[in-house]
Parts: sequence; structure tokens; C-alpha cells
Amino acid sequence: MTATGRVRVLVWHRPGERADELAAQYHRISRAMAGTPGLLGNELWECGDQRVVMSEWADADAFDRWARDAAQHRVTASLREYRAPDDPPALLCRVVDREGAGRNVREGAGESDREGAREGAPESGREAADAVRGDHV
Repeated sequence: MTATGRVRVLVWHRPGERADELAAQYHRISRAMAGTPGLLGNELWECGDQRVVMSEWADADAFDRWARDAAQHRVTASLREYRAPDDPPALLCRVVDREGAGRNVREGAGESDREGAREGAPESGREAADAVRGDHV
């Protein structure tokens, strides 16, 4: 899957009345995955009655290596029970452009190109992603 640049992987879940249980599993799995090569971090998003786990990876190759590792299936197994049959598969997205703090910040730009972007500032513009479907998790 050779690709460069950061990627984000989105996985949808429907916990119903068990959102707290899903959050506890998410935190347990996040701790277990700490130090995984190429994993930059993850977030648990609330989207109406669904939850989305977004993980950010250094590049698609790092995610692919992790996804092909049999051990990851054991680590993440407890979240699979919250997936519905009609949920979309995991979605791999490559950040190709974004705007924040009133300034365009291109993926792969040097630090001097990013000086205008404030750390933690809400993104005010668009975020485009080049999406490739894959059911890796």
C-alpha cells in the first residue's frame, strides 16, 4: 500500500445503551497500543448514536503493518461487538490539505510554513481527504 504522509483510520461503532462500556474498552485498548510503531494517537468521537474511533498513523505503511499483525486482532477484539453489520468498513484517509487559524497548512510542509497555525486552534476551513476503503480492523 505504499503511501507517504499521515493517514487517519475511521471505524464506526453503535454502542446503544453501552456507550460507557465502549469508552472503557477504547481507553483500555489505547493504553495497550501505546508505543505501537507509527501510531501517532487516536480519538473517540460521538456522532449521534454512533461512536467513531479515529486513529492517526505516520503513514499508510505503518498502519498496514499493524493491521496485518495477528496480535492486533486480539488487542482490538472487544470493540468488534459494537459494530453493526451495516456499518461501513474501516476507512483509511490521507490528509492532503487543511486550513486552520486562517492559514492553509499543507501536509508535509516545513515548520516555517506552519508558523501561522496555532496549536489546538479549531480548524476554520476545509479538510480534504483522499479515501480508500479497507476493512483492516
